[in-house]
Amino acid sequence: MSEIGKEQFGRFVAEQRKKRNLTQKELAQKLYVSDKAVSKWERGSSMPDISLLKPLAETLDVTVTELLEGRKIEEEEAKAVENDKLEMLLKKAVTFTNDTPEMRREKKKKNAVFFGICVAIAVLEVLLFHAMGCPFLQAPPVFLLFMLLSLMAGVFLWLLTDDQLPDFYSEYDMRSGMFTAPFPRYHMPGKNITKRNWSHMVKAARKWAVGSLLALPLLYVGLTGFPELLDQELLQVAVVLLYFGTLVVPVMLAGE
Repeated sequence: MSEIGKEQFGRFVAEQRKKRNLTQKELAQKLYVSDKAVSKWERGSSMPDISLLKPLAETLDVTVTELLEGRKIEEEEAKAVENDKLEMLLKKAVTFTNDTPEMRREKKKKNAVFFGICVAIAVLEVLLFHAMGCPFLQAPPVFLLFMLLSLMAGVFLWLLTDDQLPDFYSEYDMRSGMFTAPFPRYHMPGKNITKRNWSHMVKAARKWAVGSLLALPLLYVGLTGFPELLDQELLQVAVVLLYFGTLVVPVMLAGE
């Protein structure tokens, strides 16, 4: 059974769709997806989600094996490959739905450049405010601690975290909301982490990391005009709530 690419899959889908006198829009309506998604499949620029393979095969009146092979299979051959090739085909489908290693490396490079620029801007902020007589290093510990946390979170989210969950076969506990991988383990109480919402949650967390890194020096400088507030515990509690609230709320909403 030969390896196929997205292009061959797309050609096969387009061929079977036309045989059944379906337009891209009509096929999309049957699968509850957009016609743009179908167009991307047929052009070979993307693959359908694994959950769509069976309904797509049924709509096109082919088997899932034929769909993943990108060709019609004779009955005798189908019987021979039905059992021993099924897992391989599923793994192949998972590979198609993920980015290639080259694409992931390119994204990592872009993420590293963007995060590096944001860190440089944050450092320039601190140096500029110091030169203006507002030494950030003398700020209350809560500001310094959160700057460090934002920097560490940014490194983790922008440089080490993938845009997609890494493995279809990884253990996933729907009840606890935990996605289990060798390292790390992601957990958000009350929120199921799935392949569908993962990328949105990661994007929200990344925005928070750079946003908080850049905003904390500005917040401290803005409060230096009210020195009597800086040493009050109430203000520090408010900063803590604001800091974590701007992380948890957007990420939870993105997970919806």
